[in-house]
Amino acid sequence: MTSIGKIARLPHRVREELNWRLREGEKRRRLVTWLNSLPNVQAVLNDEFAGRPIREQNISQWRKGGYRVWLAQRVAVEQGREMCVEVAEMQRICNVPMTDHLASFLGAHYAVAIKKAVRDAAGGSLDLKTLRTMCGDVVALRRGEQEAQWLSLEQKRLKLDEEESVVRSRINLDRELDSLREFLDRHQYSKEAKAAWADFMQELRDRNRGKFETKGNESTCTPPQEGKGTGAESVKTD
Repeated sequence: MTSIGKIARLPHRVREELNWRLREGEKRRRLVTWLNSLPNVQAVLNDEFAGRPIREQNISQWRKGGYRVWLAQRVAVEQGREMCVEVAEMQRICNVPMTDHLASFLGAHYAVAIKKAVRDAAGGSLDLKTLRTMCGDVVALRRGEQEAQWLSLEQKRLKLDEEESVVRSRINLDRELDSLREFLDRHQYSKEAKAAWADFMQELRDRNRGKFETKGNESTCTPPQEGKGTGAESVKTD
């Protein structure tokens, strides 16, 4: 049922402040005086209620209707926020997903409940209907465990794929650097080229250190010595 009373027709900000004041336990008389003194409230009363002011009865009606809905929403939000904080703290301490703990907890208590149901049943056995219900619950618990195992395996597979990709990238980079070094080894070059090569190698190491480089495993590529070629004679110029 939609509220059509005086307070329900007031602006949202006014109703919000009224709800907070009600929650703090402010008296109806003070609330009536405060509401009737607001220009935007007076405008609503003049336009829709022939200028009739808000009375304490209107406050009482609102407390039983709109205020209850607002309070329930606020409590739900606050409890949800507190629960999120508590769950995050428990996950930080346990270092595992909270749902894993909950599943284990529920599974253990479910086993205890089944034993108790068997003991309490007439003749020490359960009827077929009860067994079917329990079977469905057990299947659901088992399915949850299998899905959790599958997820764990999938996460491990993705991690291995990522590590393999990094290794392949490192190997390809080393091959390209070796090929470049072999090319430069076949040609004599100047001191300026040698310096440029050293700067390039240092920049490459810095840029890729976080991606490929591991401690104690830096690239061994070094610029060739000036004047020493491996396959071609030096060119004589006038």
